[in-house]
Amino acid sequence: MVNPRTSDLIRELRHQGLVTEAQLEAARTHAGSHGVAVEEALVETGAIGEDRLLQIAGDLYGIPVADLDQIPLDDHLVSLVPERTARRYLALPLYRKGHEIYVAMAQAWDVSRVDEVRFSIGRSIQPVLAPREQLREKLDELFTPDIQGAEKSAASPEETGFLEDALSHLEGAESMGGESQEGDGDTQQLLRESSASPIVKIVNDIFIRAIHKGASDIHMEPQEANVIVRYRVDGALREAVELPGKAHNAIVSRIKVLAGMDISVARRPKTAASSSITGATRWPSGCPPCLPTGARRW
Repeated sequence: MVNPRTSDLIRELRHQGLVTEAQLEAARTHAGSHGVAVEEALVETGAIGEDRLLQIAGDLYGIPVADLDQIPLDDHLVSLVPERTARRYLALPLYRKGHEIYVAMAQAWDVSRVDEVRFSIGRSIQPVLAPREQLREKLDELFTPDIQGAEKSAASPEETGFLEDALSHLEGAESMGGESQEGDGDTQQLLRESSASPIVKIVNDIFIRAIHKGASDIHMEPQEANVIVRYRVDGALREAVELPGKAHNAIVSRIKVLAGMDISVARRPKTAASSSITGATRWPSGCPPCLPTGARRW
């Protein structure tokens, strides 16, 4: 689906005579074969310069354009965005003004991308436009191979072993629930899936990691092909792990079973009847509240 604002931008480029129908068609073909946005394809195929594109987008949406070479970066703000998110959305926190963090993005007019970055940071943000190449260069400087290696080696084998083993078993298992939604199918099937050994290990590991990291919240975001688990630590959301999408229903059901919730009821906020989650471990706030996600039904 094409973002409505992207359609507005393309319409404006055509209106100003900056791209022809032939160039637009070539860009669409390029975008489809290379997996990039149409506006990015227009730049890559030489139909328009990126500086000109950003100028038009900035004027159209009222978004300022930043020169990253002229703005000193704040290491603390940069650390608020996980590397995966920063590279995926080409997003780079620049500075704080009041309660808002100004973030440079290649597609700062794309509301869905801005919302993803805002969700990841866990604070109010104001997007500004910046050239893709500048963003990539800055991200490469910030996330060097040595830093990435240090981050990956920071987790102990004990912390990651259970999850890796559970995921390997899960990948070899048959699809768990497929596209069926919780509450629409057989409750007994959900119970069987949530009690499967890989699911038990995954849920245990999610909670154990959260406790070790001092997380105040655990967020599970189901997407089309996977589920992203995030921890809120010191007020900021951090990506913890990416799980196969087929495991989503079973994981949520497992958490509800442990908390004494009714797994047959979906799409409504729920509070646990029991505070016990992982045996000797108790949820810090007394019980784990569950809120339905916007991407998929619980």
